[in-house]
Amino acid sequence: MTRPVVSDHNKEMTDDCCSIEVESKEQARVLWMVLGINAAMFVAEFIAGVIAQSTGLIADSLDMLADAAAVAAAAAFWAVNRAS
Repeated sequence: MTRPVVSDHNKEMTDDCCSIEVESKEQARVLWMVLGINAAMFVAEFIAGVIAQSTGLIADSLDMLADAAAVAAAAAFWAVNRAS
């Protein structure tokens, strides 16, 4: 029985294969824009949920808040990593 041929292009995998590095100001700008959009969507959806007395909209707005918090954490980690 013969073994299948495996490509050598994956041999140079590093120990930190799952990290993503933000290297440019453009990527940082996009990260901050996404944070702003998520925060604005949270506020708009929360207000709409309160006005409509919709627990579904309020719950979804809290999910948006969690998304905004995750993006804020990524931005903070990027800033700390860039400073060091």
